[in-house]
Amino acid sequence: NATTVGRRTFDGVECEGWRADGFEENVYYATADLKRLPCAMYSGGVVTPSDVQPSNTYTWIFFNVSSIRLTPIPRNLFELPSFCNASTQCNYPWGPTASPDQKAMKEIVV
Repeated sequence: NATTVGRRTFDGVECEGWRADGFEENVYYATADLKRLPCAMYSGGVVTPSDVQPSNTYTWIFFNVSSIRLTPIPRNLFELPSFCNASTQCNYPWGPTASPDQKAMKEIVV
């Protein structure tokens, strides 16, 4: 049950926003076209759309709309790394007991 907060332009892209309050205030902006790609979002605290200023942008997440691709995601991106298995939890690859495979994964993740 969101309410509209109007339109804004982010990086030259016209976006339409909605606000839905729950435990925190939640504001979400998506492109105003039929694709509805994410432009920006905010979660937490008390803020209105007019509060988006360089001095307080740390509370917002902004998306680079031009970098979003609507092509299928390769299935292999969801395969478990060689140091994990489906029946146990994986350790973080940079932990003290990291295997050589895990340490190599850190270079990709971080």
